[in-house]
Amino acid sequence: MTSFGYFMLASVVTGAALLYLRATDSKRARVFGQTVAKPTKTLRHTIGIGVWIPGIVLLGLRQYSAFLSWCGALLVFGWAIAAMAPAGAVETTTLSDADGKEK
Repeated sequence: MTSFGYFMLASVVTGAALLYLRATDSKRARVFGQTVAKPTKTLRHTIGIGVWIPGIVLLGLRQYSAFLSWCGALLVFGWAIAAMAPAGAVETTTLSDADGKEK
């Protein structure tokens, strides 16, 4: 398998894990006024560790270029997930100045 193949496989695994964590995050759901099924803490921790496993595997296989590309993809996935509101989300926050007046 080429470095690109390793990178793509690692990115898909990491992306799927991050999307699962996003979908089951109770704090994120509360902010956006949604309800979410609460998985066990052990499952969330296991999936959270699973986000990093592909990077460790890439280093173990000495696929350094794939590892660096995977690090970049991880950064982009994280920012994209943080920037996107869930579908059907209710906005619960407003911007206000120091006097409490809405802008």
